[in-house]
Amino acid sequence: MQVILVFADTQDSANKAASEFAKAYFAFNKQVLSERICETSKMVDDVNVVDKYIYEAAQEANARGFNLGCYIKNKIYHMETETLSRESDKASIRIKGERKSPLRTFFSKGDIHEFDEVLELVKEDGKWKVCGNPFSISGV
Repeated sequence: MQVILVFADTQDSANKAASEFAKAYFAFNKQVLSERICETSKMVDDVNVVDKYIYEAAQEANARGFNLGCYIKNKIYHMETETLSRESDKASIRIKGERKSPLRTFFSKGDIHEFDEVLELVKEDGKWKVCGNPFSISGV
């Protein structure tokens, strides 16, 4: 049974890609974002949207006297995915959950933000990737 579960976890799927992208987006994980965003969505007006997103978040954290990893990086809880449509090379996945700040304390329980987004994914080079402007990553 464990072998089957381990094998299933290594298989790529649209739902897995959507989950990994969302976790990376809210945790400011540049490597995973770059791996999970499709080629057509990486560049907007000759600007790499992942680089811009990470840079702007780091600037905001620095302006408040923190580094990016400590101040803004959010953890994801109660994440759910739902397949809205799926073909062999594209899919629409609804993803929802809660994100919480690492600086959230017992007394500041209000720092919980829900998210609910439909992500469009395509299969590129055998790997599922998120396309469009997920979570408004390009700032547009």
